[in-house]
Amino acid sequence: MIIKTIITGFPSMSHQYKCSQPEDYTGNMCFHILGFDVMMKGNSDPVLLEVNHTPSFTTDTPMDMKIKKALIKDTLKIMNVNLKKKNELYNQSVENNQVRLLTGKRNILEGKLRE
Repeated sequence: MIIKTIITGFPSMSHQYKCSQPEDYTGNMCFHILGFDVMMKGNSDPVLLEVNHTPSFTTDTPMDMKIKKALIKDTLKIMNVNLKKKNELYNQSVENNQVRLLTGKRNILEGKLRE
């Protein structure tokens, strides 16, 4: 159910990502954390109630804090977000901006999904 829902929204999300980061540094500059509200029927059939494209990260209970903290941590791991990669991309961006300023030529930043 979740996969089929994501597939139906993929064209719109893909367009948003390309507009947000047209230079697409490493293929993982944009992402969404989606919140799926699902109700289970008595016979264990799932029913999708709604999809939140901006789920709340406020926490009212210790359990909320534990779940949402783990979600954010796992998301950053999947995205391969780390200080080393951030610094590399920043330095590469500064260098390319300097080249563009001096020559008028635009370089597309390149990177690898994972090292």
